[in-house]
Amino acid sequence: MSTPSFFFKCKTLEGHILKYVVEVLQNNFKVIYFDVDANGMNVRNIDDNQNIMLDVTLDGSRFVSFQCKSKITIGVHIDHMFKIIKTIKKQDSVTLIVLEDEPGMLRIDIERDSVCFCTSKLPLQTVQLRNIDLPPSTQYVHVINLSSRDFFKIIKEVSTIADKVQVATTSNCIDILSDNSGMFSKTFSIGAGTVCADASESAAEPVVSTFYVQEFQKFAKIAMMSSMFTIKTGNTVPLCIEANIGQIGTLKAYIKHVDLSTIM
Repeated sequence: MSTPSFFFKCKTLEGHILKYVVEVLQNNFKVIYFDVDANGMNVRNIDDNQNIMLDVTLDGSRFVSFQCKSKITIGVHIDHMFKIIKTIKKQDSVTLIVLEDEPGMLRIDIERDSVCFCTSKLPLQTVQLRNIDLPPSTQYVHVINLSSRDFFKIIKEVSTIADKVQVATTSNCIDILSDNSGMFSKTFSIGAGTVCADASESAAEPVVSTFYVQEFQKFAKIAMMSSMFTIKTGNTVPLCIEANIGQIGTLKAYIKHVDLSTIM
């Protein structure tokens, strides 16, 4: 039997990491588009409420194998894709395939112990025109490296206090303030001291913005992808979260603060 020809095929041993990426995408979008070429895969999308922008890059050289005959855009219903891969465990590998004789279908093979135990097919969605530019990097004035687990534990706690949270940053630290309608408040500080203490020594003024807590909750699975991540802030741009996706790529999430007129 001849080997089937394909437009695109890639395999990663970090199937569980890919699952977390898809879960983050599912928390924000209904349909997503993977732009694929010989170098890797990219997803760039804005949510329907114009509050969240995601830029996900998967590096083809970090996969066990990655082959793409020509540029292709793979559009999938992300909720359906997550249902297919949500049972993936840490030791599982995943292969994504688009065959030449099935150009409208994404095949997903899940393997455990080098034995394929599940093959699924997902119909591809009609490609929509997209032209999404990222916010200018020059507008970010503070860059802070944080423990992803610590940060999202705090976000989980403040979500029980109020639906909004104030985030204040300098170059060395971040303060997260949640206020329960004046009844009581909590402030969590991460980094070298507090924003107030650091402000007098910082070359740039603190950046203080208010966000809906639920927007941060959508990215809690970042803590499963990377132990550390980076937050970037500026007054005229959305807050930016940058994290590694295991060993296979990077994720940038842009979260609009309440007073910002647009995510772009």
